[in-house]
Amino acid sequence: MGAGGWARMPRMQGVPIAVTIAGAYLAGAIPFAFLIARARGIDIRTVGSGNVGATNVFRAVGKGWGVLTFVCDALKGLLPALLGPRLLEAWTGLPAHPAFGLACGTAAVAGHSWPVFLGFKGGKGVATSAGMLLGAAPFAAAAGFGLWIAVFLVTRYVSVASIAAAFGVPLAGWMAYGRADAWRPWVLTAIGLLVIYRHRSNVQRLIDGTEHRFGKKKEDSTSNIQHPTSNAQHRTSNTEHPTSNIEQRTPNTQHPTSDTGHRTSNGGCGGDDSAPQPGNSPPA
Repeated sequence: MGAGGWARMPRMQGVPIAVTIAGAYLAGAIPFAFLIARARGIDIRTVGSGNVGATNVFRAVGKGWGVLTFVCDALKGLLPALLGPRLLEAWTGLPAHPAFGLACGTAAVAGHSWPVFLGFKGGKGVATSAGMLLGAAPFAAAAGFGLWIAVFLVTRYVSVASIAAAFGVPLAGWMAYGRADAWRPWVLTAIGLLVIYRHRSNVQRLIDGTEHRFGKKKEDSTSNIQHPTSNAQHRTSNTEHPTSNIEQRTPNTQHPTSDTGHRTSNGGCGGDDSAPQPGNSPPA
């Protein structure tokens, strides 16, 4: 459905199209990562990487909460891609173009990346893109998911796996849909470039060697546990200083005694000087 599908677009009313796409954007803009973390008393924007996404919730709030965030973010992309065309058809009474589901899913990804509710500062769009692909381009979604798993198991970097999937999804789209529906791989390419662009800070941390790697947190925690022991030893060594100070003060307490003895000896000399000498007794 190439030219025939596009020929139906002018007959669709512009207002229903715009309202449906705007609704998809608002659905994608719901900041589930922020809301779930806030329910646990944490501002996800101020902890970890500061990213409003499932991975940061997984690390900063908890594994179960991170999985819940991923599922909710994926549904933000899946539901608009599946329901957007159905809502438009029910509104206009005309069949929606096959690209419309992908357009709604893309609007949801944009909403996740630039949410109006958080000052247009959102997540990187990986989970929402995965949900959108599952609804609009399932073959590309399966290829991207398989590539993500393989790269993550090898590198243990979520960012590297996500960037690899962002490269792999458009390639899978060109191979699967390039001949029949050229618009589909072009949209997948644009989404892949968006995901890569949103990971530019991760790329910089990878270059600097500061990117978080799964499995490293436990090692850091183990090393941190050892610090109190060393500090305790340091405090133990510090408790020895008063003893040495007491020893230093001990010789000083002997000085009064020696001074007393000195005064005693001086007193004896004074007594000898005041006593009359036998040979010098005065005449009677």
